[in-house]
Amino acid sequence: MNVFIYYGNDLNKSSGSNIFVNKLINSAKKFVKDGKVYLRHGGDMKLEYISNWKDVMNFDTKLDKQQIANEIYDSNIIILISPVFIHNVSSFMKIFLDNFAVWTHIAPLVGKVGLPISISSTNGNVFVNNYLTKIMNYWGLVTCEPVSLELGLMTEDALDSYIRQIIQTMEEIDTGGINFDTTQVEYFFDYILKTMLTYQKNHPEKILFDQLPYSNCQTFREAFEMMRERY
Repeated sequence: MNVFIYYGNDLNKSSGSNIFVNKLINSAKKFVKDGKVYLRHGGDMKLEYISNWKDVMNFDTKLDKQQIANEIYDSNIIILISPVFIHNVSSFMKIFLDNFAVWTHIAPLVGKVGLPISISSTNGNVFVNNYLTKIMNYWGLVTCEPVSLELGLMTEDALDSYIRQIIQTMEEIDTGGINFDTTQVEYFFDYILKTMLTYQKNHPEKILFDQLPYSNCQTFREAFEMMRERY
């Protein structure tokens, strides 16, 4: 099992949220053992600001974008961690999501599992969790219950307890011990299927979608089961 973690902040700087992320990474590496833990954060990537759809479609090899995409494709679990800023995701997280905006139109990650995590001082987590969950569902991910950390109200023991909870969730995903609510992602996937029927064959998004193994599936459930067997 491989895990991809993106942290929407600069991990090179000192902060309470960075302490949590470093602890989570160390625990994840111990759990995965034979697999890989891919870590990306706002301080170690070269991603461009997105101003138009042409920028979204650009996966130039000079940028980190294609390499990051490959790491995500190679992973079974995708974890997005964002600090809460003004009841929204961080600027690092927004730039990251903007660079992969085309994925919200083609759902290339069906069969994988997403885990959204928000980190605040005392409030605003629900807004960030809802946003991250929606984006991950558009990507084709089924999502676990979001994790909300309010660092201003937590002891170190409580923080460690959350990390153990996250690792337990990863274990349940690995063993098939979680039943996912797929209602929202089924709705999004159905919308994408209907949209693809309106596109010409040479439409850039349709070309990408038609390359997916499940492009001929009629429902999300059919696509999900197909890809879970492969993983």
